[in-house]
Amino acid sequence: MKFNSLFLSLFATLSVCLVSCNGDDDNTSSSWACGDTITDVDGHVYTTVAIGSECWIQQNLNTASYNDGTPIPNVTDQTDWTQLETGAWAYYDNDVVTGQLHGKLYNWYAIENGNLCPEGWHVPTAGEFNQLVSSLGGSAIAGEKMKTTMGWNNSPDNATNSSGLSVLPSGNRDYFGGFLGLGENVWFFTASEDTNDPERALWLKVTSESNTDTGTALKKDGLPCRCVLD
Repeated sequence: MKFNSLFLSLFATLSVCLVSCNGDDDNTSSSWACGDTITDVDGHVYTTVAIGSECWIQQNLNTASYNDGTPIPNVTDQTDWTQLETGAWAYYDNDVVTGQLHGKLYNWYAIENGNLCPEGWHVPTAGEFNQLVSSLGGSAIAGEKMKTTMGWNNSPDNATNSSGLSVLPSGNRDYFGGFLGLGENVWFFTASEDTNDPERALWLKVTSESNTDTGTALKKDGLPCRCVLD
């Protein structure tokens, strides 16, 4: 009888854990709240922060798979990168150690199918980035509120990270396959295409200054990505 009681007690405890302990695996669970972690399909865990009316991940995306499990190719060769018209990623300087901190650089083709972020999340549009900047006081000062206080070449000048977005100077990979900007700036791809040029997409740029900037990059460029809650 004591054995049966013990077994039933352990079974009940395990059942509760199976329901509650897997909460982070369901990034759209009704029990989930902004500030909790989310996990991508490759098992990378991201912390989240509420800014204005939006919920953002606090790290650059680092998945090597779309959220349906389809692999995204890692293209290291410079010439091969210039010829891509499908989704791909690379670490800055093809360096895994750098990638552990800064995440992956994706071309825009990895974004266009809408499956790059974990389920329930998406790469923000230009409008959502504009809303973020506006909630931080506008483009003249938003950069200072986004940036980490370490890692920038001029750190800690012009960086408070008061927003909690924890933006790092992750640089980018240009159309020709070269790497530039580490320690100095970061350009984030948006999900918005340039309506005037089908080969380009919009980005948000954060530099060593206090401001943010917007512009366009070739879809063949490799930029970091963030995710925002659907």
